[in-house]
Amino acid sequence: MPPLTQKQAAVLAFIVAHQAQHQRPPTRQEIAKNFGWSSINAADEHVRRLAKKGAIVLDKLGKHSVRNIFVPTRIEQ
Repeated sequence: MPPLTQKQAAVLAFIVAHQAQHQRPPTRQEIAKNFGWSSINAADEHVRRLAKKGAIVLDKLGKHSVRNIFVPTRIEQ
């Protein structure tokens, strides 16, 4: 898996924590709100990049669902 940027790692950590606490992945709106982004598109772009890097898999059943499958150990500085 390609290394994640610090922001990508933060988004991934939020997804993992949210899923552990709520037994479901966060919506893009919840991700955007957590990071103070006014645009849900910013959250969507981070989610898509995490999926492209193989850190998460997008659930095809729900367009807002994210399923965590891998937590990287290396974070690009």
